[in-house]
Amino acid sequence: MKTHPLKNLPAAERLIVALDVPPGQIQPIAIACLQVGVKLFKLGPIVLDAIGVPAAVHLVEELGGKVMIDQNRYDIPDVMRGSARVLAGHKGVNMFTVHASAKVKGLKAAVDGAGESCYVIGVTVLTSFSEQECQEQFGRPPPAQVAIFCKDLVEAGVPCVVCSPKELKVVRGTGLVAITPGVRPVWAPANDHKRTTTPGEAIHAGAEFLVVGRPITDPPKESGMDTREAAIAVVSEIERAMTRR
Repeated sequence: MKTHPLKNLPAAERLIVALDVPPGQIQPIAIACLQVGVKLFKLGPIVLDAIGVPAAVHLVEELGGKVMIDQNRYDIPDVMRGSARVLAGHKGVNMFTVHASAKVKGLKAAVDGAGESCYVIGVTVLTSFSEQECQEQFGRPPPAQVAIFCKDLVEAGVPCVVCSPKELKVVRGTGLVAITPGVRPVWAPANDHKRTTTPGEAIHAGAEFLVVGRPITDPPKESGMDTREAAIAVVSEIERAMTRR
């Protein structure tokens, strides 16, 4: 698996806009973000379940954007391999998520299926989990569980990890590329995320990519911003943080 090309990556290309919206809203939002220099868009179950992977990817790809498929694949190794091969075969798909709970064999199978076509991303503890919920689910707090997941991801050759901003310390030194959801500017509500920081704080803590959805796709009215302006605000905050780390 190739290494992620992170050197000299501009701030706008470190922002992944989560298009968790109905299909009809995808292109207007993507166009506004592409104007700002954003290149990568996350497509998840809301749109994929509505129109399927090929049609959803096409909506972004025909505009010049790239896609992160976020379906948290978690299955037996043969299915993980086959699914990865299918996703990697779609033009425009740059990366896709699997859940780190699939363990080393399943994760290795996904890497094998993806080949050199796109990047496999290992999802760890959901940002909607509180400390207590993580303890109930996994029997340990988020940092300890993320550390275990990271060990499996490294062994399996998965290049990227998804974790909350609060667990970025655990990722340092692993060689994994940190992709961080649960990021909220000060002018946006946390919504259903429990473990959050601002974009600047996440970048300063070591995140290489930030996943931001609702603050950009549906900015709060109090902010006085539209989608394009919200994307500019987040990119500017990323840029400022990059100069300080």
